[in-house]
Amino acid sequence: GGSTGEGHTLSRDEFKILLKLACESLGTDFPLVAGIIVNSTDEAIERGKIARDQGADVLQVTPVHYLFKPDDEAMVQHFREICDATGMPLLIYNVVPWTYFSPEFALPNHARSSRS
Repeated sequence: GGSTGEGHTLSRDEFKILLKLACESLGTDFPLVAGIIVNSTDEAIERGKIARDQGADVLQVTPVHYLFKPDDEAMVQHFREICDATGMPLLIYNVVPWTYFSPEFALPNHARSSRS
């Protein structure tokens, strides 16, 4: 469901089928990381719920991208809302050429503020 898998072109129904087949294929031997690459927090939440309900273990989510440049707080809020709404752990998938998420931003707040 991520960018390499053309996840942004999948309908919700296609995404659900993909995850169902992936979960069935993996069984319980390997964790399933569900990729989510969409342009809104609401759609990421909906797909995150689908992934959770199909048995995914982790969500790999891109920052909001392409359409505008969100500020740091908006990006934090994006991931917080997805995590809160789905109850799932997140991996942040930073598609470097198309997002504005710097490695420094990923540091804990105390580490970022001590460098400023």
